[in-house]
Amino acid sequence: MKKFLLPGIFTILFLLSFIDLSAQTKGLIYKPATSSGQAVLDPNLDGYTSDTNQGFIANDESESEIPYTPLPSLGAPEPPSDLGPGPSCGFTDLVKSDDNNTIYTYLDANENLMFRFRLGGTAENSKAYSILIDTDQKFGATGPNADPNYIPGNPGFEIEVVLRTNFGVGLYDVDGTIAATEIGDATVDRPYDDFAQKSIAFSEICGDDDYFYDFYIPFADITAAFGITTSTPLRMVGNTVINPNEAIGNNGISDLGGANDSTGTIDNLWEGLIDVFPPTSVSEIGTGTTLAPRANCPGIDSPIDIGDTTVTGTSDEIDGAEIELFKDGISIGTTLLSAGVWSFSGLPAAQAGEVYSATVLVSQAAATAGGGEEKSRSYSDCNETEVGAVCTDPPIINGYTPGSKGLSGTTTGADETIIKIFNYPDGSLWGETTASGGTWSVGFQTGNSLPDGIYYATAQAPGE
Repeated sequence: MKKFLLPGIFTILFLLSFIDLSAQTKGLIYKPATSSGQAVLDPNLDGYTSDTNQGFIANDESESEIPYTPLPSLGAPEPPSDLGPGPSCGFTDLVKSDDNNTIYTYLDANENLMFRFRLGGTAENSKAYSILIDTDQKFGATGPNADPNYIPGNPGFEIEVVLRTNFGVGLYDVDGTIAATEIGDATVDRPYDDFAQKSIAFSEICGDDDYFYDFYIPFADITAAFGITTSTPLRMVGNTVINPNEAIGNNGISDLGGANDSTGTIDNLWEGLIDVFPPTSVSEIGTGTTLAPRANCPGIDSPIDIGDTTVTGTSDEIDGAEIELFKDGISIGTTLLSAGVWSFSGLPAAQAGEVYSATVLVSQAAATAGGGEEKSRSYSDCNETEVGAVCTDPPIINGYTPGSKGLSGTTTGADETIIKIFNYPDGSLWGETTASGGTWSVGFQTGNSLPDGIYYATAQAPGE
């Protein structure tokens, strides 16, 4: 009898083990941090990222033990399977929560800067989960907020923090370069086992479990290396990388958080994500400040002629949004947006050389009434328009670049006229270039094709 009983016992034990593994609780930390890192990433030490050891019941954001703040997105839902290299719904595919959030951050009471990535899969592979940081409010190649250290492949980031799974949390100086310089040694200073954990998210975007990869870096390390403090306004973008290295200068970038990667080049998507990120200090993030996306710039109807006493414009924000008008950088009043149009009348007669600009703020009350979301104030120097200036003729789109990878056209503007290509009707920037000899072209990097859609172009004279 014993000879027949033993195989049955093994079979039962195997089945019980199988059932247990396939029904793990949402919120369970299946790869905990060790040493002091466990108390940072799981403060109550109960083995769950949920606020109790019962796991997530309905929502993994409101029920999170740590009140992470989501990074802003470009608005459209983050799609699964929009990544470059890497498996769809896998360990580098960022997926969204019910509120379209993919990457989160938080500063705890001990000034540890923490990050969370929501992923469609998990694996033991060595990959990278990157946060790129802008510290000086300068970004891109053109406009009043252009970064003097702009180069293709790095439109204006100064710092990169990277979880390199199986290695550690790295800190990099990337200012004005695509050859990042590591500060210290991740495997020694912030080893993987101590500074990272993995848990099961509540969401199931791809029809199965999603996962949280959490990691942190003491902000003191950033201060020591770069001189910034927890009060310095910052802007951030998150990325996954198919190899265990920094994102800057890496052709293995897999997925960008908060964007549909198929809608533009990496540089352009980075610029879009930075533009909607309100400059915010990590100390504010630590108090629960919401990173409401920055509102789009309002348009100013031009030209503004000498002697005009009315300035008008447009905005794609909701009715009730507040528009503030500036003359030579000084506020001259506010008005409310109605049906996409705003107007200031009864102004002193415009004088030659004066420069008008506008900003927009979507209040919580207006957003709630209009069924939209609260947003942060747009740039205050939007669409600077000089009184009496002659407008640059609009450029012409002639057709595709070779291989249908972009668009090309002509302009009557001088060399170095800035050509910007926008998606219609949402007005999102798709690409940017400069004209030479009356012609221009802008396109994707190798391996991509121009997405289906409607596009329009604008021209900006050099120096404007």
